[in-house]
Amino acid sequence: MDQLARFLGFGSTTGPGSFTSCAAASIPYPTNLPNAEFLSVEANLVTNYTVEIPPGFENSHSAPYAPLPVLNFCNVTLIYTHPGLGDKILTQVWLPLGDVDGGNAGVEESDTQQQQQKPLLKKKTDGSGGGSPSWNGRLQGTGGGGFFTGFFPLTQAHGVGEGYAVVTTDGGARGADWGDASYIVASPGNVDWTAVHNFGSVALHEAAVIGRAVTESFYRQKVRYAYFTGCSTGGRQAAMLAQRWPEDYDGYLAGAAALRCHDIVVALAPPALMTELSYTPPPCELRALRRLAMEACDGLDGVVDGLVSEPERCFEAFDPHTRVGESFVCEETGKTLQITKEAAKISQLAWEGLRDVVEEDAEYGNGAQGSGKLIWGGGVGHQATITDSPFSWALTTCDYTPDPPRCHPAPWPFSAAWVQSLVYKNLSHPVDVTGPEFQQHGPRAVARIVRQARQWYTSALGTFDTDLSGLRSSGGKMLMWHGMADEAIPLGNSREYYDAVAARDPKRVDGYLRYFEAPGIAHCGFGGEGNGLWPVSMLEALRAWVEEGKAPEVVPAVSKTAHPETRVRTKRNLCRYPQKAKYDGVGNIADAASFKCL
Repeated sequence: MDQLARFLGFGSTTGPGSFTSCAAASIPYPTNLPNAEFLSVEANLVTNYTVEIPPGFENSHSAPYAPLPVLNFCNVTLIYTHPGLGDKILTQVWLPLGDVDGGNAGVEESDTQQQQQKPLLKKKTDGSGGGSPSWNGRLQGTGGGGFFTGFFPLTQAHGVGEGYAVVTTDGGARGADWGDASYIVASPGNVDWTAVHNFGSVALHEAAVIGRAVTESFYRQKVRYAYFTGCSTGGRQAAMLAQRWPEDYDGYLAGAAALRCHDIVVALAPPALMTELSYTPPPCELRALRRLAMEACDGLDGVVDGLVSEPERCFEAFDPHTRVGESFVCEETGKTLQITKEAAKISQLAWEGLRDVVEEDAEYGNGAQGSGKLIWGGGVGHQATITDSPFSWALTTCDYTPDPPRCHPAPWPFSAAWVQSLVYKNLSHPVDVTGPEFQQHGPRAVARIVRQARQWYTSALGTFDTDLSGLRSSGGKMLMWHGMADEAIPLGNSREYYDAVAARDPKRVDGYLRYFEAPGIAHCGFGGEGNGLWPVSMLEALRAWVEEGKAPEVVPAVSKTAHPETRVRTKRNLCRYPQKAKYDGVGNIADAASFKCL
């Protein structure tokens, strides 16, 4: 027991291997946030826990579905406020402990009481999963999703499973669902701007400061390197920190970044067009158009593999309006239907994207589109599912009893919540895409809402600052990646940002920013085809770049599932944008060696 006590920090408290016990009394409040007042600190020892990482939560650490070891860690939770602003922010740091015997070892009585609460991770009962790793000397900040500023236990667990001390923050929005923005509304007509800024950037920067302070205090060592990882909202957060607080972390990993997240209002455009056209296609009709697009565009990259790897060429190869009148079998009813001109128009809007309303459109004019620039990098692309997915833009409800089916448009809940809370600023005013404004003006009304959102929130949430000189001068690095079948955040959003940064600093951009695209991967890896190429170990690639100077030219990727006949997973390298993987014409298409980046 003496040896265990020394391991937990009760023996010698000096030297490179010692650290503080997992007890609240041993965790001092950070002193380097003079604008914050700390209200409480708790410390809980968590032992013999593990979690199964489902698809989409790997956080680019490793290959999909890789098992984690049994985890032992000290869970430190701090609550603080900004005096005078009325907020209350919870920040949590998970500190790897390595293998520890006994669930209560090193825990004071008061902290043991806290441990009796429902655990964040499920307990492992079969003894498998390997030993819990010790701290690797690094800090990892993990991002959020939707309206969550942070607190995804699965991604926190993955970092601890690889030896990182992991920090995350709720930004002051405890208890909110990922799609719930109601905490941002102070009262009808009034936004809580403190909540907006905490969600946008402030709490993220402070979490980095707190995470480093707690980790160094606990282990009595300096953090050697620090990284921030996230996808979607988390990807936006990575980019935001790189733009505004580049020295918080040494490396930033931004997946499917929701840059200019206020532009997510464009997701209302397809259902708004359905309202304007007085026609809502059943999901099977939109799926039929997607299949036709895939047939036309799959081989444009030189290989038929079920992936659209050159989406920009797909617009030249496939026009949905030329397929109007073609028959298809509706999966929901088993009956034969025909593709309508309305469905072709709706699909094209989702694939191409919404255009802005410019000055000559002041009276809205005629037609579905504005005449200005594409908003939010364009549409979601031909391989993305524009219906059926929780992230889809063209959600519908249908009554299949009539022939043909009778369907009604429904907004994507996340974009609807955004408009209700941040634009309407009224929780009693739901978004009704069948209302008079959308009936008369359709997508043009959506473009007008986008303009409002930009005017109000660009400074707090914009995340499109192309000046990364601070990141460059600090020696920091950022890796970006985006799934090419993303149905929530358009691929063009990331492309547009990278191109803008590269145009601003063409000779030096490769030294601090690199971008990769993953064919067939849906939003952050959730869903999508099994042959989609999931990027493997992007955090490790970022680490090698930061710590060893090995800038990644390619990132290895594997298909999410094995081929049903060969039972072999496809392996391919993702090329550094703007290069593309080109097939050599003779090799095995499941082998990365058969492709070159050109």
